[in-house]
Amino acid sequence: MRPVKRYLMLCNAAMPRGITLRSAEAPWGPWSAGTVIFKPGRDNGYGHFMHIKNKTDGLSDPNRAEEWGGEYGPYIMSRYTSGAEGHCQIYYTMSTWNPYHVMVMRGGLKLARKR
Repeated sequence: MRPVKRYLMLCNAAMPRGITLRSAEAPWGPWSAGTVIFKPGRDNGYGHFMHIKNKTDGLSDPNRAEEWGGEYGPYIMSRYTSGAEGHCQIYYTMSTWNPYHVMVMRGGLKLARKR
């Protein structure tokens, strides 16, 4: 696998909602603006592997039907992350709040060319 040749950082946030990716050529930056690589409504999280509050979707942990599922704790799986000129493929783990599981996720990133 070819290296990405970028430092990557993932985090979860309430605004904007989802898992956000930032990249930089050096650990001290400058870091890119955040790009939301997972949004539970947009990316088929809710109702597929994350519970929708007060829905009978079969996903809720016992006695937690009134709690939304949520995304958090993204960790990059560097062993599986690779890149080529202009883009990279990222694999990461992401925890879900309800039901409480850890998922393996995949996302892509287009990289800006050096000027």
